[in-house]
Amino acid sequence: MKTKTVLMIGLVQIACGVSKTYLTFPDWDSNSDKQIRRNEFVDAYGNLNYFNKWSHGKGSISYADFYPAVFESMDRDQNKLITSDEFNSQIKLFFFGMFNGDFGKWDDDKSGSIILNEFVKHIGASKFASLWDDNSDTWIENHEMAGGMFYVCDVNNNGSVDEIELNNWKKNR
Repeated sequence: MKTKTVLMIGLVQIACGVSKTYLTFPDWDSNSDKQIRRNEFVDAYGNLNYFNKWSHGKGSISYADFYPAVFESMDRDQNKLITSDEFNSQIKLFFFGMFNGDFGKWDDDKSGSIILNEFVKHIGASKFASLWDDNSDTWIENHEMAGGMFYVCDVNNNGSVDEIELNNWKKNR
């Protein structure tokens, strides 16, 4: 009976045009090699409409809108401040491992935390968005965001995402 139910649900999903859910690692790993390559990640990310969180339903996001969205993502406790722990644990991920600055230089008022204005000032000066903007048109599009998120997810920088990395990224995004 269970097999019939699963089969019926699958047929209903196909008939209704419901897309793949991408809930499990095998859903993302389209070639079943136990590693998610960049093209697999970009396809899955795009199909899940994660970009809508960043773009608010628009087809692309300007640098000016991208910076506050990154701030919000890094502000884990959502208190509108980035602590040194939040900053240090995530900034290199968003910079794809190429960040060389330090928290103190971004904390202009030396309050012990970074507010949005400080963050936007420094991230803009760092040319951060150009790392994400493949075609240099000053807009981040869905496929560019997906490609960037692949590098954020690939914590060990080996060019693929394993199940642990994917689960940690999904939990923390």
